[in-house]
Amino acid sequence: MSNADVTVVIPAYGPSPHLPQVIDALQSQAPQPMAIVVAHSGSSDPTELLSRAHPNVQVLHRSQRMFAGTARNLGLREVRTEWVAFLDSDVVPKPGWLAALLEAAHAAPDRFVVGAIDYEVSGGYWGLCLWATEFSSVHSYLPDGEAQGGASANMFVRTTDVRRAGGFDENFEAGEDSLLAAKLRDAGLRNWFCAAARGGHVNIPGMRHCLSHLFWLGLWSVRCRRRVPLRGSAAARFWPLALGLWAAKLVLIYARLRRGKGQRLLFLALAPGVCLGLLAWNCGFLRGFMVADDETSGTAQQSPAGATPYPALTVDTPQITVIICTYNRATLLARALMAFRDQEHPPRAEIVVVDNNSGDDTADVVRRCAEDLRSVLPVAYVHEPEQGLSRARNAGIAAARGDILAFLDDDAVPSPGWLAAIADAFDIHPEAAAAGGPIEPEFETQRPDWLGPGVEGYYSILDLGANRQVFPGNRLPFGANMALRRGALGDLRFSENLGRKGASLLSDEESALFRSLRARGGRIIYVPPMRVRHFVPRDRLTVDWLLARSAGGGVSRARMAKGPLGRLALLNRVVLAHAVTEGAHLLGTERDPLLRLCRKAQYSSIYRTLLARKASGPITPTTTVRR
Repeated sequence: MSNADVTVVIPAYGPSPHLPQVIDALQSQAPQPMAIVVAHSGSSDPTELLSRAHPNVQVLHRSQRMFAGTARNLGLREVRTEWVAFLDSDVVPKPGWLAALLEAAHAAPDRFVVGAIDYEVSGGYWGLCLWATEFSSVHSYLPDGEAQGGASANMFVRTTDVRRAGGFDENFEAGEDSLLAAKLRDAGLRNWFCAAARGGHVNIPGMRHCLSHLFWLGLWSVRCRRRVPLRGSAAARFWPLALGLWAAKLVLIYARLRRGKGQRLLFLALAPGVCLGLLAWNCGFLRGFMVADDETSGTAQQSPAGATPYPALTVDTPQITVIICTYNRATLLARALMAFRDQEHPPRAEIVVVDNNSGDDTADVVRRCAEDLRSVLPVAYVHEPEQGLSRARNAGIAAARGDILAFLDDDAVPSPGWLAAIADAFDIHPEAAAAGGPIEPEFETQRPDWLGPGVEGYYSILDLGANRQVFPGNRLPFGANMALRRGALGDLRFSENLGRKGASLLSDEESALFRSLRARGGRIIYVPPMRVRHFVPRDRLTVDWLLARSAGGGVSRARMAKGPLGRLALLNRVVLAHAVTEGAHLLGTERDPLLRLCRKAQYSSIYRTLLARKASGPITPTTTVRR
């Protein structure tokens, strides 16, 4: 029996009792897929059991739970065939499934195909209600043709296309397939529904499961519609429209069901349960308004013009891309680059150096270091002519190929275990959207006596102890040592309205990005072995520079305020904080007088910027405040 140039990727969690049945059905296809990859997570490892029964099945196991998008991306890394098919572990492909997918895909070069989903096990009344509601757009009695979505429980796409689109958004527990379909359509592909490519879904019985599952789908549906324009996106922006969504969906399901023979009677029988399930879905949708992403103004940006947000992956795709942005620091840059010769057990990695229009010999330094590091890891050079650290970082993201984007300042030196620590952290914590580690200062001269713990943050000094943990409270990683998961990053980029530009001391572009990740539900992990040494030059070790740095931070905070209400809320918070600071000073309870001066400088710049309703221009190291 011939094999098709297809790999089937199956995400699975926990016992997955129907997974052997799915694999048996795949191996009975004519033609058979070239490879089957199971991305499994859970406490028990099924590798030995599955490998014994199915030697040609590759199992990728992680003990920590992976949601479907993360698992599919993990399997996608192992794909070496032209086509990749995605199935769920409870969807059993019917005879002729793969042949129908291949025929539909080969009929036009600009297609990705979504197959039909029937039911393998009915699950009783409530199982059928859930099936009829969740999969109403891909029932097998619907005609072939262009569609607006479709479930990744039965999806077929060219491997290069899904990789170019960046794979599945790992920050979404549900709806990640709708986001991928939207990205594929934006790339010029047609979303084609093929009724003959049928899979049988194993429906789970019980009213409680039906209602809770639909509530969960509704919760994530509003997040998806706030991310990309899908049907119902207007209701995701204006909550009164969402009140009647359940009725609109009920009419839509009826319109679909009545196309098949006898389906109208099925709908009438299921109508009470479907209606109750849609109300649960609508409640989840409304609940989503309280938890959906509230992106900071100016933070969610597209990649630079002409850049591909998610570059195509290749067989030798690195796991980590290290992005180093540099401006007129060739000597320090060479030191940072050559430190990668000493990395212990490095994963697959690459370095992208973004030259932000330097006037020194940065380009020659990168070329020489790339030659010296040829046997260790590849080094790429990107020239970004428009000044600005945020602009340079976004250019680095556009050029990166890795699934993890690690940022290192050009004046920082990574510890020997830095790369391995990043890889381990994201592997152990598949739910992590970002990570950061300790930053030790390396002073050019002796550390000033006045530089106490209260002002260490202005010099990016960070140490939260020896235990891995979620960053607490308002603490966040510093840009000198941070890493982001590409799937969680999605369409977020560093705000080019913030961040350093030449001598300007504007900041907070990474803080704004991290807050947006948190608003989307992403976790940010502190990783102790992810340690770097950060050079602090003598010209920054003055009180005047520190106060100017504080003032620049104030302008940055004011720029992040969204609209008149946002500016008013920030102004109220600053007035209260200023009163508390001055009250502590008058009562003699302040612990660090210099920290009070820094806060006054920040408050003063916030006042000026908010009252002017625009940024007051670049803040340079010569800016001072009255002490």
